Amino acid sequence: MGFEAEIDNSERNGVVDNLQEEIICSICCSIFEDPMRLDCCDGHFCKECFNNVKKNSRDCPLCRTGNFTAKFSRLMVTVLSQYKLICPAQECKMSVNYANFAQHKKTCPVLNRKPCQNCKKDYLKEDFEEHFSCFEKLNKNAEIDKKKIAKLESEVEEARMTIEQLITVKFDF
Repeated sequence: MGFEAEIDNSERNGVVDNLQEEIICSICCSIFEDPMRLDCCDGHFCKECFNNVKKNSRDCPLCRTGNFTAKFSRLMVTVLSQYKLICPAQECKMSVNYANFAQHKKTCPVLNRKPCQNCKKDYLKEDFEEHFSCFEKLNKNAEIDKKKIAKLESEVEEARMTIEQLITVKFDF
């Protein structure tokens, strides 16, 4: 799947203006990520989109040629290197060169936040794992407490039965 990002054309680059439609994958409708050039019709797909299409169809979705293949497109990467992409995270909006955008997506603190379903706070993904382990510890403690409660309830029931037996024995005389 491609990069879902806006193109930064704040520098008014003519190449960027003229080729915007050529850098969009016709499968995912996003900017190419790992572009592959189709041998049958010189079209392009993202690598992941190409692999998904090949799993589901033997024919090229652009020209309908059967048994189509593709190779990594250095030319398209050269074209894409002219672009800067804007991070899709509303709070970030950092302008990043195409070549560095995949790394930015992995490290952007805004893109890598996850909401906790229990406390509704946002955590960075690596912090979320630690936060989640906190819940695991709480669940383990809750299980231990449930066992203690069940044991106490059992002891209370035994004591109640003993008291009933004592009362019955005392009043039978």
